[in-house]
Amino acid sequence: MGDSLVVVYTGARGSGKTLSMAFDISLALRNNVPVWSNIPVSFYWSPDDDTPAKFYQSLPLNMELLYTLDRGVSDGIVAIDEINLWADSWSTQNVAARLLTAVFQQIRKRSLSFYLTTQNFNWINTRIRWQTDLHIACSDISYKYHEMERGAFIHQKLFDMSGIFSGDPFRDDNWNNNNVKERLGFLKPYWKAYNTLNEFDYESVTTKYKVEHETKVIRDGQVFASESNQEVAGKINFMAGVLRGEGIKTISIPEMENYLKSFGVSTDLTHAGWYLKGMGFEYKRSRKGNFYQVNDIPDYENLDEYSPDSKKYSFKEPENT
Repeated sequence: MGDSLVVVYTGARGSGKTLSMAFDISLALRNNVPVWSNIPVSFYWSPDDDTPAKFYQSLPLNMELLYTLDRGVSDGIVAIDEINLWADSWSTQNVAARLLTAVFQQIRKRSLSFYLTTQNFNWINTRIRWQTDLHIACSDISYKYHEMERGAFIHQKLFDMSGIFSGDPFRDDNWNNNNVKERLGFLKPYWKAYNTLNEFDYESVTTKYKVEHETKVIRDGQVFASESNQEVAGKINFMAGVLRGEGIKTISIPEMENYLKSFGVSTDLTHAGWYLKGMGFEYKRSRKGNFYQVNDIPDYENLDEYSPDSKKYSFKEPENT
């Protein structure tokens, strides 16, 4: 993958920081780089009209496997939306924050890069801020130019924090044209690549940990994913195709658990749920019992028109106004 990088996207609510990260995740997936993410990213894409579209999706991020430096999480990208929920500047002593800090110190050995979002750069703890290579401050340009469509064009200011790109690290007293750049991207085509209303797994954010050196696992003394992520994804993808082919529209939680077992998926529904989201299975709550609703998978018919290779809408320097 090249250099292992830590990239932090910042901005207020609705600034386009998660959209910017989803865009970069999409580029990585199209280049066959595995991405583990706590926001499911999925889409169809074809390089030309003559090539059948291929389905791409991120892998679910199991924070416990990340904490324990599981060998299965390597040679790829880890994307964490709202990183401050796990490692904010006020909780540097909690176990989760300390484990994450240890992981960041090992990324070169694992050939891992990290994409992270937070509303404010100072909300994440100092050690992770120190590890940051690139800080991307995002803003929706429609807030300034009201005639433009909300969320379509995202302005980014890039700060080379480590000096890896310019050889001149950005600091408050060292700010120049080499280590601070600007660019503007048309990201509307990537709206459907992820769910902007996606909810975090509450348990993964609030669980408290203690590290027991005799075991590899943190929560309840066990890691529930015995198969590789690729094996789980393949089985669930096959299951999804069968269920759609049978015209099934809703699946109760007990039914879904039985389906997973019958298709040889050994992981539990919590872990499998991340794959299901990316395949169009939407989790619904109901007084009569929670269930999954089977939706169509997002499809990009004209994604290439807006790709980085496109002359029309590639990232470019913003024009002076």
